[in-house]
Amino acid sequence: MKITIPLFYFWCVFIVFQSFNCKQADGDTTTNISDPVTEAVKLTSEGWRSFEAKDYSKAITLFKQALDNNDLYADAYNGLGWTYGRQDSLKRAKIYFDIALGLEKGNTDAIAGRSFVSLGLGNYDDAISAVTLVEENQVVYYTFRHDRSISINDLKLVKAQSYFMLGNYSESQTIIDELDPQNQLDQSKASYIEDLALAIENLWKTI
Repeated sequence: MKITIPLFYFWCVFIVFQSFNCKQADGDTTTNISDPVTEAVKLTSEGWRSFEAKDYSKAITLFKQALDNNDLYADAYNGLGWTYGRQDSLKRAKIYFDIALGLEKGNTDAIAGRSFVSLGLGNYDDAISAVTLVEENQVVYYTFRHDRSISINDLKLVKAQSYFMLGNYSESQTIIDELDPQNQLDQSKASYIEDLALAIENLWKTI
């Protein structure tokens, strides 16, 4: 009976095992390498903390590092969308929101962010569609998790302003009436359009 091959195999395994133990004893750190997906989540979390601290340059660096580890992580693209949006790089922000939504269609924060960007770019129909999608998802009390000052009311105002810019003053006022039931808008006045524009402007300062 031949035993040469099994014994040789056993001997090789033994050598590898001993070598592994020696490396651990010498302080080898190769076994502590982070999983790329886990690292992407960690870096994205750090990116959001920088975003919340208004350190947008650092946030962008961290979100991009996250994508270097996992280029399919939707929330890192979402983070870049919001951060570039805060820096008024609206076209770039839209690109990242689109990628985030391509990877995670129901990402409400990305949908909300895109509504602001679309308004800023003059894509009013797209802005309305984005806000409507949030509403259809029944996010009645939506608040952006990384900036609690942004709520569903801000999104409704995006919609009201978009309708106004499209010349649909009736739809715009319907939303304004919801946000400010005490308004004094009167469609019979010659100054109605100017009054509606002023009402929208004032709400941006107060909601």
